[in-house]
Amino acid sequence: MNPKTTIIFAALISLIGCVVINVFVWNLWSPAFILNDGVQYLSTAFNWNEGRGLYTNALMFTPHFQGVVPAPQTVWPPGYPLLISLISMLGMPIHQAALITNLVLHFVGAVLMLLIFLRWKIHYLTALLFTAAFYITATPWTYALALMSEPAFNAWILASILLLPNPEKGRLWLWLASGFFIALCVSTRYTGVFYALGVGLGTFIYCLRTDKFNRVGFIRCIGLIALQQSMAVAIFLYLQYRTYSLIGTLERQAGLIEPDSLILTLRKVVWQLHELAGFTQEGLLPFMVNKLLFVIFVLVFLWLLVNVFRINTKTRKETKTNRNGFTRLACYVILGHSAVFALFFTITSMGSNNVDLSHRYLYQIYPGLYILFCASVFKAYRSASVAANLDSFGKWLRRATMALCFLFVAAQINFVSGVDLSKYAGKSTIDALSAQVSENTTLSDFIAACFPDSDKSTRTVGTSVFGKGTLWSNDGQLMHLHTQVPTLTTAQVYANEPFDLAGMAEQIQMYDIKMFIFVNGMMNTEHQFVELMDGLKQFLVMEELATPLPMIGNQVPNTVSVDVLVTDQSCLDY
Repeated sequence: MNPKTTIIFAALISLIGCVVINVFVWNLWSPAFILNDGVQYLSTAFNWNEGRGLYTNALMFTPHFQGVVPAPQTVWPPGYPLLISLISMLGMPIHQAALITNLVLHFVGAVLMLLIFLRWKIHYLTALLFTAAFYITATPWTYALALMSEPAFNAWILASILLLPNPEKGRLWLWLASGFFIALCVSTRYTGVFYALGVGLGTFIYCLRTDKFNRVGFIRCIGLIALQQSMAVAIFLYLQYRTYSLIGTLERQAGLIEPDSLILTLRKVVWQLHELAGFTQEGLLPFMVNKLLFVIFVLVFLWLLVNVFRINTKTRKETKTNRNGFTRLACYVILGHSAVFALFFTITSMGSNNVDLSHRYLYQIYPGLYILFCASVFKAYRSASVAANLDSFGKWLRRATMALCFLFVAAQINFVSGVDLSKYAGKSTIDALSAQVSENTTLSDFIAACFPDSDKSTRTVGTSVFGKGTLWSNDGQLMHLHTQVPTLTTAQVYANEPFDLAGMAEQIQMYDIKMFIFVNGMMNTEHQFVELMDGLKQFLVMEELATPLPMIGNQVPNTVSVDVLVTDQSCLDY
């Protein structure tokens, strides 16, 4: 077959495969997939469309959400909700706009990955295979389905890497274009600041190594770094100013987590890598088989990594070949980002912090490290194919690569086989809302009767504007998603600090809380959070702040039960 025909055929098959996967995912999707952060993005986008600004109707007990309803959305930057809002203007519901945005950006991220490999001078079909492996990795698909900001964030990272200039040619517009996408990272997630710092650090070290004896060139490089970072710095300063002007503080003391032991921290990191790779407990593979395959996967990966590094080091010394400016700068940038990321989480793990390391954070450095790994493997194979003394060793290299690919595919199949709507957080809320309040009324109907037009701000007290009542729930964000009633909640992480029960009466008055809904038996709920909720229920009843609502069927599927306490007696006359 003609090489050009082969390339076109491979590209066509890949495109058809992407379309099939996206159609399948679109039909599979359910609101039960949406996680709490996704609800915040949807709520903010909806309020923006309604002309209320960057605010949320799903509040948490933290200074970054306190205020009138809707309250300022300052925990996350507004870039992703604004993007959802823009897409929804095409005439689709907010949640569908978010889903299609994530699916498109995940695909765009794969295309950008392919273009990076091609700019790295990797053979087209090999680059396509590397990209396919990146695209079908199951974990990032869960971020897309949960309506999280990861697809957008990682697309901006990959775009900024692709547009990194070749410093030897000095194209100014590439510095600006790359800086624009770095700024988008900061506008999407605060951890984009780590990426901006990593790019700056990597570029500075690159300049230091290449222009240390050239004063003019070094000063010019520093100026280009400043130009590249200027937009990101401006956006970050604006976000800090906005936060301080709205809530009067930049501190986030709520939800501080006490440091774990070193062994426990390392176990947590390993477990999150375990999840990121796809070896999840809920999948097709038995638990012990999962653990064994993950260990083998790690050992094969490390063996391959060490030997690829050894081959490339030996080849570089023997042939004295030099990479072009783009690939060298991209290496420094990717490693700089990884170093800043590792330094931050190492420091925070030693003291009280409100950021718990998870695979969502690990995934932020994954695309860059994946690029370096694939490029190194490609170079090693190309080197091994021309070095006679590596022929026998090359067989083991190929076997290790094939084993790694097999284990990777097995992990993805295992992950996909474990996708079960009943295991997603939103399912508990949907089940809770189906509970019978009376013989003919579900909890969802009861809420609708007690909170007519609750999403419209109609009540004014002093300078504060409120809707027609607010709902409190330990699953508040998802309760807001399915009822559209402004909600308050206490996230599990905030149970790590003493809870102000005495302040609950003030909260009831301030937010016009008409109803408390406790969803019991939610998955992955910490014991101390369950105790906190039980204590809050008892406190509300003992202090006569709320009246328990008798329900015919408060037990619903998935071992979930519901307790409803009403503060507004008129609701009992629904």
